[in-house]
Amino acid sequence: QPTSKTMQKEATIHPWCHTNLLPPSMEELRRRITKRALDAPEEIERRMSKAELEMGFKDGFDFQIANDDLNEAAKELRKIFIAHSEVPLRSDAICPI
Repeated sequence: QPTSKTMQKEATIHPWCHTNLLPPSMEELRRRITKRALDAPEEIERRMSKAELEMGFKDGFDFQIANDDLNEAAKELRKIFIAHSEVPLRSDAICPI
């Protein structure tokens, strides 16, 4: 589990920007996990608890992208990568659709 101390150390060691992909809401995250029907109820609760904990660290990221729509989130992520990358990305490098 990341801590603010860990994130500070990571930011010092790694020169790239840290981007956080967020669910639109905790309710939507629960709906998505439940809809997949891959996890037992106990696992869903564990994942939700972990997600809540991780949301507490969201302000420690350079960028935050709300994953309301996969295509739009991928476009935003690509913009961030391009703006902060010295190496050009292939057109299909991020989430080819």
